[in-house]
Amino acid sequence: MPHVSVIIPTYNRARLVRDTLDSVLAQTYRDLEIVVVDDGSSDDTAAVVTAYSAPVRYLRQQNAGQAAARNTGIRAAGGEFIAFLDDDDVWLPQKLEQQLPLISAASAPAWVYCDAEVFDGTTGQPLHRFSQINPAHSGWIGASLILRDFIASPTPVVRRQVFEQVGYFDESPLLKRREDWDMWLRIAAYSPVAYTPAVLARYRFHGQTAARSEDVWTIYRSRTAVIERAVAYAPGVYASMRKPALAMLCLYIGRQFAMAGNARDARAMFAQSIRLQPRSTAAYAQWLLTLPGGAVLQATARMALWLRNKRHATRLTRSGEH
Repeated sequence: MPHVSVIIPTYNRARLVRDTLDSVLAQTYRDLEIVVVDDGSSDDTAAVVTAYSAPVRYLRQQNAGQAAARNTGIRAAGGEFIAFLDDDDVWLPQKLEQQLPLISAASAPAWVYCDAEVFDGTTGQPLHRFSQINPAHSGWIGASLILRDFIASPTPVVRRQVFEQVGYFDESPLLKRREDWDMWLRIAAYSPVAYTPAVLARYRFHGQTAARSEDVWTIYRSRTAVIERAVAYAPGVYASMRKPALAMLCLYIGRQFAMAGNARDARAMFAQSIRLQPRSTAAYAQWLLTLPGGAVLQATARMALWLRNKRHATRLTRSGEH
C-alpha cells in the first residue's frame, strides 16, 4: 500500500490538470498514489488523465461538487497520509519529502501545512507568498484560524485516521468554496499542526473573474456558516472567539461593499461589527467613511486598500521576507 494518497478533484480542467499531475509525479518522495476524481467533466479530462499509468488512478462520478469529489477520493485512498491538490495548482518537487518527517513520529501532530506561492493564472508570474497576506501559525491554531483562513488548499498533509475522528468534507451548497476552512477548523480542534515556512506549492490566482462569480452576500452567508459550525462543533475551542470572528467578518464584508461603492450595506456591516466588538476602533472609523456615500466611499476604500498593501509590502521588504 502507498504511504501517501494524493487526492486531486477535477472538473473540466483538461488544459491544466496535466501540469498538476506532472508536479506530483516529479516529487522526490516516491511512496505515493495519485487519486484523480473526475466530478463529471464534459471536456477531455478523462483522456488526459487515463493516459497516465500507475501511480495515477482515475475515478469518475456524477457532478456533485469539489467537496464530494474529495470525499470520494478519501474513501478510495489507501495511504496512511492524505494530501490534497486542486486541479489547477502545482507542487514543488520536495513538498512531501520536507513535510512528512514533521508528522511521521507517533507523538507528532496529525497534520502539516506549508507556505505557497500565489501566481497569475494567465501569465504564470509570481504575485506573492500566501503567508504575506495571511500570516501562518502552528501548534493549536483554532483561535487564530477561526478569524482568518491562512492555510492554502494545496498545502496540507493529514494523517488518515483524522477523518475517522472529524468526518469528511461538508458537501452542503452553503459551504461551497469554504469547505476547506470548515475542515481545517475541525482538524484544528482535534490536533495541533506542524508548519514549514518553505514555499512548497504554487496556488493559481484566476483574477477578478472568479471573484465576480460570487456576490458579497453569498460570501458573508457562507463564512458565517463556517464560523457558527465551528462553534457548534467544538465550543470549548471556538465559543470565546465567536464574536471576534463575526466582527472581523463584518469588517471584511463592509470593505467589500465599500470597494463597490455600496454605502448602505457597507454602513450596515460596519455597524454590525461595532455591535459585536464595541471596542474596535477600525469599525468606527470605517463606518464614518460611509457617510459621504457612493463614489467618495469607493475611492476612499480603494485608497485605503492600496495603502494597507503598500505598508505590508514595505514591512515584508524590511524584514527580509519579500
